[in-house]
Amino acid sequence: MKKTLAKKEAKVFCQTDFVTASDKRYSVAELKIEDVRFMYGTGRAIYISGTGRDKIYDYRNGCMTKIGDIEEGEWISLMKFLIERDGEQDLFKQLLAWEIEHNFCNSDKKTLERDTLIRHSMRLFDNVKWVDFVRFNQRYRPEELTKAVLVDIVTDCCGTTDVQTVELINEWPKVTCPRCGTYTTFKKKGE
Repeated sequence: MKKTLAKKEAKVFCQTDFVTASDKRYSVAELKIEDVRFMYGTGRAIYISGTGRDKIYDYRNGCMTKIGDIEEGEWISLMKFLIERDGEQDLFKQLLAWEIEHNFCNSDKKTLERDTLIRHSMRLFDNVKWVDFVRFNQRYRPEELTKAVLVDIVTDCCGTTDVQTVELINEWPKVTCPRCGTYTTFKKKGE
């Protein structure tokens, strides 16, 4: 019964045009994806009834965002709504396909979808320091690579040539080898 109630509450903002975060109401029409960017997960124990050792609690998971703490189910529904409203369904589907292809933890579909919404809210596909920035954008958004500064590198493990962003290789001493998957050191091509 509690799960059914949570799903109904999560869709309330679509009917009322408001979402509640940290006890404040926000108009959905004025919200942007950056306003509800996932910062970290939250949790609350909620007292239901009883006294002493017979107390009964429920637990609620949430997401801390720029506008405040939002219940997780409501945040998921809100993100889906904002993605659709902003016309980013194709980008979300591409990111989800990428996550499914790189599902090394064997996560279930529901977890993959939630994690993809989190990554979408963080605009991971625009982050030049993301380890898969070049590979993802080569496949789905090649026009984005024209804005990035790319460097050819050679991995030390297999001698494989790869392309990464300058920002990534300047910050990290190792990269993932595209051939063997080893987290390895590298050299800039020609050095």
